[in-house]
Amino acid sequence: MKITPNKILYITLGLDNKWRKDCIYTDNTIRLGYIEVPHQLCLECKSKNEWSEVKEKLKKYDLFKKQITSHCNKIRYFYESGEDTLWINFFEGKLKG
Repeated sequence: MKITPNKILYITLGLDNKWRKDCIYTDNTIRLGYIEVPHQLCLECKSKNEWSEVKEKLKKYDLFKKQITSHCNKIRYFYESGEDTLWINFFEGKLKG
């Protein structure tokens, strides 16, 4: 099957990619792994185009300010990207999409 994505983004499948094997071989799913950031909150932030509440939740992870912004951007890209986005990850020395 030929695909023509509009955007290609890298995704980390859980902290330190801990769910990478399950996501790729078992479930065929995507797991972000931000347990402190509820799905409903992300949907609300997307609709308002305002992600400061997500940044507040990320403070529970004891991250530096720059890291909080980076993680918030990962979550935002996930929620704002369309179906024409190809998500990729590296696993066992290969590029997986």
